[in-house]
Amino acid sequence: MQPTVQQLLEQLGPIRRLVVGVSGGVDSVVLAHQLHALGYELIIAHLNHGLRGEASDADALFVRQFAKELNVPCVIDRQAISLIGNVEQNARTVRYRFLEDVRKQMKADLIAVAHHLDDPIETVLMHLLRGAGLRGARGMLVQQERLIRPL
Repeated sequence: MQPTVQQLLEQLGPIRRLVVGVSGGVDSVVLAHQLHALGYELIIAHLNHGLRGEASDADALFVRQFAKELNVPCVIDRQAISLIGNVEQNARTVRYRFLEDVRKQMKADLIAVAHHLDDPIETVLMHLLRGAGLRGARGMLVQQERLIRPL
């Protein structure tokens, strides 16, 4: 049986303040709601890459309003990414750098991000296709340094 978000966070030790990466999608909004309901001090962080034009801007506005409804601080930034090479990986690199900068600035303990159920499976397949062998057969880790994936 999978541990609950609360059980997982309790296993990580004392946590007071979390930066939550919120894209505006259902998974990250649910995560923020859960963490808020559990009483953690949250900072909502959203990075707009502008890749989807007006839809990207609408996500940023939604996230700002969502944070306001929860009555938590919100940090939104817009950063372009390189369209050369793997755009998804480029976006991920810039996004995680942004989240870490927000964590440091806001003196938060950890960064929490949400993923869809299929994300770990996709990660394993990508690793195996790249020839990573058995070591690459693992999916995403629940915690990597200051980044957690409690869902």
